[in-house]
Amino acid sequence: QCGKVKIKQDFRVGGHYRVDMILDNAMIVTVVGEFLEIETNKRLVYTWSNNFPDFPARDTVVNVEFIDLGDKGTEVVLTHVNFDTQESRDSHSTGWEFSLNKFESTCTK
Repeated sequence: QCGKVKIKQDFRVGGHYRVDMILDNAMIVTVVGEFLEIETNKRLVYTWSNNFPDFPARDTVVNVEFIDLGDKGTEVVLTHVNFDTQESRDSHSTGWEFSLNKFESTCTK
């Protein structure tokens, strides 16, 4: 794991969140947004903007769907849209893959 993470959130439709990722090189990457939709155990939609200089994102939208598979668990489908550049989209896709794979290995043990 690299660095530290600080999270502040007001988890309700219209509420805002802020994530500060403090990297080992002391750089702080900040993500902010607003919760647009919250359906318990079904769906979460929120905006996403960051200050990462190499792969910025401004007013993008994340949609996370939770699909109940019964005894097989829950499938998570994440869509992140509205990027200004393909490079930023691809970088975020790689980051989400890494994060979701880490989440899967942690939650299925």
